[in-house]
Amino acid sequence: MWVGLVLLGLFLLFEPFNLREMVWAWARTTAHRVLAHLTRLDDAISGMLTRISPSDAVGLGLIVIAVVAIVLRTRWRLLTDKRYTALACPRCGGPIHRVHRKGVDRWINAYVPVRRYRCADSRCRWEGLRTGTSRQGSPSRNRAHARDEEAA
Repeated sequence: MWVGLVLLGLFLLFEPFNLREMVWAWARTTAHRVLAHLTRLDDAISGMLTRISPSDAVGLGLIVIAVVAIVLRTRWRLLTDKRYTALACPRCGGPIHRVHRKGVDRWINAYVPVRRYRCADSRCRWEGLRTGTSRQGSPSRNRAHARDEEAA
């Protein structure tokens, strides 16, 4: 790697062409292309806005507001409902322990923080997701945290 850096340095010292002009020309060409695309995008948006009536715009706005409200309300319900936050097996009521998440769990985690759990009872073996807004530690961790708060 070091030899490669030395060779690159020597090349840049003795190059027969002006690197600064090449980079400047590339940047100028790129800027012109980006501005041309932005101009076309501006024309397309302007054309679309001239075809939309005010009632269409209000209707679209109401739909967007309603969809956002539904998404936020659903997320809030998933984060606060005891069925999804309880750290007990929903089948047998026994203790559960964390296991490794699956790939789809990570995608769900982008919307709602989830962790995968499995029932500790070998006969039940329920496995599923639990939601939570913060790390829900073990009872011993919670007791240690409570002691730290009392000491402070």
